[in-house]
Parts: sequence; C-alpha cells; structure tokens
Amino acid sequence: MRVPVEWLRSLALTDAPTDEIAERLTSAGFEVEAVHRTGESWDGVVVGEVVAIAEHPNADRLNLPTVRYGDEELQVVCGAWNFKVGDKIPFALAGTVLWDPYAPEPTRRTLKPTRVRGVVSAGMLCSPKELGLSESHEGILILNPSLTVGAPLADVLGEEVIHFELKANRPDALSVLGIARETAALFNTPLQSPIRDNGPQVPALGLQVDVEVTDPQLCSRYAAAFVTDVQVTESPDWMRKRLELAGMRPINSIVDVTNYVMLELGQPLHAFDWAKISGGRIVVRPARSGERLVTLDGQDRELQPDTLVVADAERPVAVAGVMGGAHSEVSDTTTTILLESATFNQFSVRRTAHRLTLRSEASRRFEKGLSPALTTVALRRCVELIEEIGAGHGDRLSADIYPAPDERSPVHLEFSRLEQLLGVSYGRDEVRQVLEAIGFAVGQEDGGLVVTPPYWRRDVTHPTDVIEEVARLLGYDRIPDTLPAGGMTDFVQGELDMLDDDIVDVMVGLGFSQCLLYALTSKARMGRLLPPDLPERNEEMPLGTPQAWQKVRAKAMNDAGREVADRLLPLHEKPVELRNWLSAEENVLRLTSLGTMLETLRANRRHLDRDLLLFECGPSFRRREGDQPAEPRLLTVATGQWLTATRWDDRTTVDLPYVKGLMDELLSRLGLQVGMSSGHEPPVRHVPLIHPTFAEGEAAAIVLDGRTVAAYGRINGSVAETFDFKESVWAALVDLQPVIEAASSPRFTAWSPYPPARRDLALVVSTDVAAEDLELTMRRTGKQLLRDVRLFDEYRGPPVDKDKRSLAFALTYGADDRTLTDADVDRVHERVVRTLSKRFGAELRT
Repeated sequence: MRVPVEWLRSLALTDAPTDEIAERLTSAGFEVEAVHRTGESWDGVVVGEVVAIAEHPNADRLNLPTVRYGDEELQVVCGAWNFKVGDKIPFALAGTVLWDPYAPEPTRRTLKPTRVRGVVSAGMLCSPKELGLSESHEGILILNPSLTVGAPLADVLGEEVIHFELKANRPDALSVLGIARETAALFNTPLQSPIRDNGPQVPALGLQVDVEVTDPQLCSRYAAAFVTDVQVTESPDWMRKRLELAGMRPINSIVDVTNYVMLELGQPLHAFDWAKISGGRIVVRPARSGERLVTLDGQDRELQPDTLVVADAERPVAVAGVMGGAHSEVSDTTTTILLESATFNQFSVRRTAHRLTLRSEASRRFEKGLSPALTTVALRRCVELIEEIGAGHGDRLSADIYPAPDERSPVHLEFSRLEQLLGVSYGRDEVRQVLEAIGFAVGQEDGGLVVTPPYWRRDVTHPTDVIEEVARLLGYDRIPDTLPAGGMTDFVQGELDMLDDDIVDVMVGLGFSQCLLYALTSKARMGRLLPPDLPERNEEMPLGTPQAWQKVRAKAMNDAGREVADRLLPLHEKPVELRNWLSAEENVLRLTSLGTMLETLRANRRHLDRDLLLFECGPSFRRREGDQPAEPRLLTVATGQWLTATRWDDRTTVDLPYVKGLMDELLSRLGLQVGMSSGHEPPVRHVPLIHPTFAEGEAAAIVLDGRTVAAYGRINGSVAETFDFKESVWAALVDLQPVIEAASSPRFTAWSPYPPARRDLALVVSTDVAAEDLELTMRRTGKQLLRDVRLFDEYRGPPVDKDKRSLAFALTYGADDRTLTDADVDRVHERVVRTLSKRFGAELRT
C-alpha cells in the first residue's frame, strides 16, 4: 500500500516529520517497508522561466528557448514545442543526473554540454520521464506559474510516499483514510474525514435498475447509483498526481474517481456504461457453463460454474470483485453510467482471482473481508467527487440490496484482565481516549468499559482484541519485561521423527548439510529432470502420453531404470494439484524433491565451488484414487563436482566410486550388511542403471532383497544444463521405508589382535564387467581370509584398450587365530587372480 504523505497529512492534520510518522506507525503494527521521496535525485534541477524562443538556424524541428533560472539566462536547444514564453518549466544545467528516456532499461545519465546541429546546448528543459515522474516524454513538464524562478525543483515539486506492508486482517488499512485515522490517534491530532453523512437519499434522476442477488452468502450487499450528463475527460491535476503517487495510472475522469475512492476509503467500485447494460437489469449470480467474458485487460476468459459474476439480462458484464468486462466499460461516448458498490464474499473472490491468475487492486481488498456498511458510504463519496470535478450529475442511491444487515456486538473490557495480560496499569481516561480516536464507541461500566467496534473493524470481536489495540496505540515500550510463566510441554517423539533423526545423524556424520525443502512445486520444475530432447514431452506431463512413456521405458531404460521410474522418480504420473494455489511455481505436490534440491544446490554453488553436500529427508506425494495421497519418505542427496583435497589450495573431483562409497557407508551405518559375511552374499547389490535423468554408464541402482530401493549417479548433462550447471552434478534417491525395515541393530565385533596384510590388485577388464561382480567373486574365492575389498581407482585411456578399463582394488587379508605369513596370503591371493582371469578374462596391469 503506497500512501502519499501530502494526502495523508490532509486527513490526519499532522506536521510531524515523515520519518517519525513511519516509525510511529511501524511501532503500532503497520510495517513501513520504505519511504520513497521523488526529487531526491534532482540536484541541479531548478524552476526556470522561458523568456524567449528562437528558431534553430539548421533544423526545422528544433528551437532555441532562452531560460531564466535565477539571476542568469541561458539559451539551449530543445526538440519539444508544447511551451511558450512565460511558462515555468524544470530546467537542468550541465552536470545534472537525469533519467535517460531513450534507454531500453531504466538508466541515469549525466547531462553534458552538447553541440546540436552547430549550436551548443549546456542545459535542458525536462520532461516528466527525465525527472522520473512518469513515462510521459511527449513534451516538457509545465509548472505552476506561481512558482519562484530559481527555486530548487525538489522543494516545490518533490513528494514523499510511504510504502506499507500490511497484515491480512486489516482491510481498513488498505486505504489512505485508514492509515490517517491511525496516524491521528498516534499523534493526537484531529482527523479530517472525507466522509459526509448526508442522511437518507432518494432517486432523483428518474432512472431505475432492477438488481437481483441470487445468493446473499456470495454478495451480502449490492448498491448502485446513476450518473447522467457524463463528461469523460482528463481528471484534475491534483487527482492525477495522487493516483500516480499511490501507484495507479490515471485513465479518465470516471475511472479515476472510482480508483481514487477505492484508495481513499478502501471500497472498490465499478462504473458500467448504462447504454450497454441489456434489459436495465443487474444479476449477481454464479457463471453458467460455457460462459465467457473479455475482461478490461483484453483477455477472453472462460468462466467456471462457481465463478461469481455480475451479469445483465443477457450475459456477464464483470467478474465479481475482480475485474469488469470490456463490453460495458466507460468510453468517450458514454453519457450515463451505473456505479456499482458491493460486498462480495472474500473466499469466492480469492478463489476466482487465483484461478484466473488475475489479481487486481479490487480483489486484493475484497479478499481481506470488507464491511457491508462501507458500500453506500463509498458510493455517496464517489458521486460527490464526480459532481465536484464536473464529470456528471448523479443520485446518491438507486438500489441497495442488503437482506441481512451486519450488526456490531459490544465487547466488555475489564481493566483487571487488561492488567493481567499486559502486566501494566492504564488510566481509564487514556484507554477511552485512544479507543475513541480510532472510531470505537466507548461506554462506562463497573470495573471496565463497554467497547463497540466501528463497522470497518470487523477483526475486533473479543476483549483480547481490544487489549491489543490499547497496547499498540499506547506503545509496546510501556509493557515491562517479564519472564514467561509455566513449563514446557512434553514432546513425544513419533516413529517418523525417530526415523528422520537416525537418517539425519548418519548424513551429518558423513559431512552433509540438511535442507528443508517445500512440498509444493510445479510440473515444469519436475519436467526439467528429463532431457529436453526426450521425444513427445509436454507441460502437462513431462513424458507426454502414456504411449510415449512406454516407448521411453522400452528404449531409454533398463530393468533397474524402469523400477527407479516406478518407485523413486515417477515423473510420468500426474501430480496432486492444489485447488487454491498462491503461485504458479508452487501449484502441485511434489512427486520428487530432486528438482528443488538441484535448484538449492545451484543457489549455494554461487558461493562455494566445493564440498557441496546436501540432503533432505521427507515425503513425496503420489495420487491414489478415492483416498489421500500416498506419502513414501525418500532421502534425496545432491553433490557438486568438487571436494577439498588434502592441500588447502587443491580440489578433487567427485566420481561414481565416491558416491557408491557414500551409499555403502549410509546403508552400513543404518545396520545393513553391504559386504559378504561368513561366505554369505550380502542382501545389498549395486546394479547398472539406465534412466534419462542420469548419465548412462555413470549411474547405479541399489537392490535390497530383490527390490530396487535407491538410485545414484551423475545427472544427465542436458538435464544439469536446464538447472544452469556447467559442471557435473551427482545425486542419489533412497526409499527409506524398506531400508529401515531390513536394517538390524548394529552389533559390535571385536577386532582381531593379529595384524592384517594388504595386497593391491590392478585389473584390466572389459567395460561390460561390473566392479561389484569382481568384488563378489574375490570375496567368495578368498573365503575366511579375505576380510575386505575396496575399489580405490578406475582408469581409462592409453595404454588400456578403448573397450577396456583398469580397476584397482585394495584387498585386506587377516585371521582371528594367527598372524598370516606371506605364503598364506600369496596362496589365497593367487587363487583370487586365477579365478578372476578365468571368469572375466581379467588381466593384471603392470
């Protein structure tokens, strides 16, 4: 909410400095976001007077005005022609910084002496755009002739605007009068309200409209008035100036008055061209199936059956509370208008505005819940202003449909309760005075007051609401500091909390940082997890039709990839959509949090180039027919390309073995067996993964007891590019429930008192041979003496053939009952090498 200070002072009648007003209002609960001052950048711009105008000797479209700016005069070159001798204009000398009206983006440039067609110009007559007042650059800004020549322009034309960030439960504060009322109460000054009580009014123009409201729950009050002899012209300068400072574009005299009253009192109004209202009838009703309306912004909109509309005898003419229709808008040929002032249901307006993606100043106010009593007050004020500026003649009330009047109930305020809640005593008179200053009716009773809130304060219904008003207006600084009474509520940890705690402990222990990501996302964000060149994509479903999805499953995935797509990355499924979303970027529940995680990684990448290890433990949401969404809990992990090396100025690159080691360590710490024990194969296996999200050949899936429970690997390069990554990105997804179910409590195993023996083994094998198959074969062959096998290096390149790679393993041998001799180790180690050679064609790399 932008409130021009000049407008505010005209109502609150205070001469306090603007910064003090902003500070006091913030302390009273009206947060000031900023104070904007037009003219702060006008150093060097003064009021000038045109004393002569000569022709340019070398250009027909230019002229040479001579400007007096104090005791001096200067001739400059100008391309505008909308001024004459004697006009007062803004005049800038060389060295002044002005807005460049020709730059595609807002740009400020320093004015320099320039030779224009042979004539030197060391100054400039300024347009509104060059001063930053508006977008107008058609001519020079003509000032009030009473201004003093040579006066700094900022002193005579500068304005201050306070920008508020207001709470949802104070619709009255979305008006200049509402802010002025609070200002007057805080500074103890009179309030000059623009509202005049003219008493009951009767139709005076002989015109009548037939109004029908089909559902009073959706429109609690609808009032209308006629204005005849309409003159659609430009509004007065004072009105245009206030509208512009408040952030609204002046349009014409009629529309400007309705907008002015909305800003002044907080009640939206709308003007219909009466000649375009069919049948002399207005019906407030839900839209019918198939109805459409071209709104004032030129968009042809399809109306849903639960959209509330204002219609005439034939068709809708406005979306109720949101925007009018183009067919019935006021134009230069309009002679009679019907003014509408209504109270529409706040929830209906909010739902409609969100569905149509059409937020307006009117809907913003209706969504907060306006009082029906404000309807006729604003209507009378609107008619008065139209007559005042000479734009027409009107009646005060031609229709008023108000079947269930809203009555304010008194609130009983006990001083003992006020002191109990705030911890400070207030005088009866000061409490009464401050409440009456903001419009409350206050009566006396034993031990307290009887307080009746005004019609614009529908949020006050309870004694604690009144106590809050007293505290904020008399100052929170009067409330003493005290320690809170009472104890802490006991917290009972649930099953999911304990599960998350275990995962968090492990991941933090592995060096990761926890993220808390939104459950809301968008289809577009999830769609970016698939390569942009994947065939038959669309916005509704990233993989297009079910038939297209089946083709991708068959051509771009292996068996592990298909299971990952079904269980961990179900991007082919339709997500659960929100009915009343607030943002197009957050309008569905996530099928996976990987997209949001990658965006979080990218945001952190701007500050760090290594050790980016992020994780989140949370639910995904999958649609179930006739039931609430299923919420499987997933661990989502993402890492950057680099890690800090042993030297402080060096770094190493994340690779697939590193990520595999992280996954093995995670599963091991959760109590799963990831290696062979006593000759038995582990329940956990890593298998090659082919899935469009991951880079082929650099991804794997984890199979637990025959079920795919995790996927990890490097993100496909084209996918990474859609998230603005230039380097490699690695990610992992883990289905937590089956992992936890299969895990067992870790048991301590005593270390052998005898030293181990280590042998390194570098093997050259075909690229088709999986490292895990080599490891399992080593463990089976080595049996009891082979305690551990660890892959620590992979090499591809000369002198190794292109279709082969070198894998280096560290093998640890040991025994529980003796120290192994070299002969013991060599015998087992040679058997391992022979078995690998025979089964996989492995060759020792020398």
